[in-house]
Amino acid sequence: MADKKASGGKKDKKDSKKTGGLAVNLYDEIILLMILAVAILLLLGLLGFGGKIGKFVAAFMYGMFGCTAFILPFIAFFGTAFILSNRTNAKAHIKIAACAFLLILCCGFAQLIDGGYIKDLSVMGYYTNSMKSHFGGGLIGGILCMMLCPALGVISTYVLFIILGIIAVIVITEKSFLTGVKKGSKKVYDTAKVQGEK
Repeated sequence: MADKKASGGKKDKKDSKKTGGLAVNLYDEIILLMILAVAILLLLGLLGFGGKIGKFVAAFMYGMFGCTAFILPFIAFFGTAFILSNRTNAKAHIKIAACAFLLILCCGFAQLIDGGYIKDLSVMGYYTNSMKSHFGGGLIGGILCMMLCPALGVISTYVLFIILGIIAVIVITEKSFLTGVKKGSKKVYDTAKVQGEK
């Protein structure tokens, strides 16, 4: 009788673990589907198919992020899926932070390309310009340019954004940039050598 009770207790624990795991999976799936719906609505709004609310949200997103606003719906969905499937993995959280950092750098880079640092323009001026034109880096890109361009110069700011962007990509992909450059250089050298021998 005692053995039967013990075995019954073990089965109950296993069943509770299974149902608990199933509940978590369903909860994650519901969250992911909700984020997918939000991401699609954001993308439709950015494309001009979201009605009055979509138009308002799109104007805010363009004003904040400029042309890089189109990346946000994809980051929201894939980032959420990645975190949900790796919630206990510290590396996953670091990679998501690196993605967010890369997005901010893209805002700054887009602002440099679209007009760069404008001395007499206020912070909200960058927001208004990107909101109306759907170009530039928005408020975030404008703030970066206002902080860095007067201190470092435009060319140095370009270089800084590129280097920091490469570092962010290395953190996300966990692949060495220098190793890739070496492999590419070796391929070019070998190809040139073969052609020279011919």
